[in-house]
Amino acid sequence: MSTKSFIFPVILIGILLVFRVLHSVLLFHTLVELITIFVGLLMLVVVKNTRSFIKNDFLLFLGIMYCAISVIDLMHAFTVKG
Repeated sequence: MSTKSFIFPVILIGILLVFRVLHSVLLFHTLVELITIFVGLLMLVVVKNTRSFIKNDFLLFLGIMYCAISVIDLMHAFTVKG
């Protein structure tokens, strides 16, 4: 693995920690939740676009379920009170 693959996650974690220190825990929590929701939706997009190459229906099931979990996580992120 090259160091280029570690640069973006390290910068992202650094920015989130700065938000945590300078602002509030609620902002940090919401940003982390939104990142995980984004990853879940990207998983569905990747699975749907590679369905013709991969004949395993279980991967499609996992992509759809992770998207459903992301929707539940989205509701959780926007309904949590400080």
